[in-house]
Amino acid sequence: SAAKLIDTNDGHIVWSDKYAASADEVHNTVDDIVLRIAGTIGSHIARKEESRARSKRASRATITDLIWRGRWHMNRLTRSDSAEAERYFNRVLAMEPDNAAALIQLCYLRWIGTWAGRESKESIEATADLAYKAMSASDSDPRCHFLVGASCILLHEIDEAIVHLEKAIELNPSLAQAFAQLGSCHMLAGRPQEAIPLLELSLRLNPQD
Repeated sequence: SAAKLIDTNDGHIVWSDKYAASADEVHNTVDDIVLRIAGTIGSHIARKEESRARSKRASRATITDLIWRGRWHMNRLTRSDSAEAERYFNRVLAMEPDNAAALIQLCYLRWIGTWAGRESKESIEATADLAYKAMSASDSDPRCHFLVGASCILLHEIDEAIVHLEKAIELNPSLAQAFAQLGSCHMLAGRPQEAIPLLELSLRLNPQD
């Protein structure tokens, strides 16, 4: 069997994949396929939206376009692009201080920088504060709980991290990063056997992570 994701605006195939299984493997394979599709198509949709937003003239860019442009720069993982991404997100927040999408992306950007740069406790606390602010703006968004949980890990607040990461998974059972970070919690707590299946599931959801 095969699955395709097609952009109805231009008819282009955004993503496709093929799956095969024997008759006695069908049930387990279907479950696995659903997990893989759910965990995969989000990133392909995001890249398509980032490309669409960047193709628009700056004078016609909407708030949503600015956020997608910021995400494109953020995902390039360079210092200059990270600075450009932050400018886009702050530009949105200057217009809409409680814009949950911009708060989430800005927090994600700073979480990456804080982790990669091994920054100070004060910097980590500032990132956590931003994550809580994003959660206040959109408590039902699993990414907010993920960011609070990920920030709590950096603050060594493992029990609090587990609460929010499990909430993120409850809201979105296909959020690969939440499973990965929850696995990290169990490793840090000295429970590797509980961590392994969570990390394996994360890799099934996002094999490219």
